[in-house]
Amino acid sequence: MRKISLFIASVFLVLTVFSTVVSAQEVSLFLNNEEVKLSAPPVFENQRTMVTLDSDFFKKAGVVTAFDKETATVTIDGDYSSVKFAIGEKTALVYRKFDFTGLPEKVEMDVAPFVHDNEVYVPLRFAAEGLGALVEWDGVKKSVIVTYERDTRIIPVERPVEYEEINISDLAEDDELYLWVMENRNSEGIYHKTLNNKNYVLICAGEKPSGGYSVEITSVTLVYPGRVYITAEVTEPSPDMFVTTVITYPCRLIALEIDGEITVDGIIGPSRGSDNAEDIVYEIVSLGEIAADEELSAWVDRFREMKGIQVKEKDGYIYTLIAAGQRNSGGYSVEIDRVVKEESSVYIYATVISPSPDMIVITAITWPYTVIRFKGDGIKMVSGEIQGSDPITDIILFE
Repeated sequence: MRKISLFIASVFLVLTVFSTVVSAQEVSLFLNNEEVKLSAPPVFENQRTMVTLDSDFFKKAGVVTAFDKETATVTIDGDYSSVKFAIGEKTALVYRKFDFTGLPEKVEMDVAPFVHDNEVYVPLRFAAEGLGALVEWDGVKKSVIVTYERDTRIIPVERPVEYEEINISDLAEDDELYLWVMENRNSEGIYHKTLNNKNYVLICAGEKPSGGYSVEITSVTLVYPGRVYITAEVTEPSPDMFVTTVITYPCRLIALEIDGEITVDGIIGPSRGSDNAEDIVYEIVSLGEIAADEELSAWVDRFREMKGIQVKEKDGYIYTLIAAGQRNSGGYSVEIDRVVKEESSVYIYATVISPSPDMIVITAITWPYTVIRFKGDGIKMVSGEIQGSDPITDIILFE
């Protein structure tokens, strides 16, 4: 009954969406200066070029496309990023494979993918730009020009960002920066402001019942050009510390030593010694169990090569894939140090274990990972860190 209802709803949605589509028009499409002949002509919706998912364009670009009828989702997988659409939805998710956080970038579109005559149509510009291509429109020649250089693209390398600590008490009360700090300091989060061509970041722990709490910055990393990722911990006062018994709002203000426009996000996790964080029971999911479950196996295959943490809800459990990324030989493994829960958040501590010097290992590229699961009751957020050759932090928010 549920599948029939979903099917009827999907048909209604498709008919509603497609009613606004203009009939097919003569448009030329060029990929890297070579014209691509499309077996099915593009159609136009809201002045956007829509092409079929099995279009020759995607084949010539060397990307893999897939349509999941049950979830009505479209995936376009390239060398350096994957783009995920939902039929009838105007929000796309872009997963950048060399972004160590594993966090997708949300892209708002002015058109939505749709199905017509058993063909899946996606917006060409958003799909191509999500893969890292440059898209231009030649109105005179009625041509879409796409430049996508797979072999010459530069893969961004993560690097630490230098920053300067700013004492909030030194700011004047009428200072614009001071007013911005006061506006945000009471709420937990990471806030970014550009002022006089300088990038400021405020890391706030939120309301605390007493003094003695502090925010410790563990890393500030440029994960790729234009995006900075920050990890921080909230440290609690020790039991024998003398503290003030008043409400406090611990935070840190820093100025990043980086030029240009950037976006800033990150995660504030509990300290390893937090009294409010309690260990929770989890179990390692064996390779045999993963292989026997088609849905679980497909999910692991999709994300196991992406360095970071991925989360999936299934049958009342939260499955978490902790991946170390590419390694140059065998012998590496991912070990879980601790899994803790604080209110509705779970934080995972893991370590990449390197092979010992006398271990015999295969000389091939490997992608070590482990999968765990725990009860999902009341969990709204999963985050964590993977210690190894470089720290990795990730966060997944549950809708």
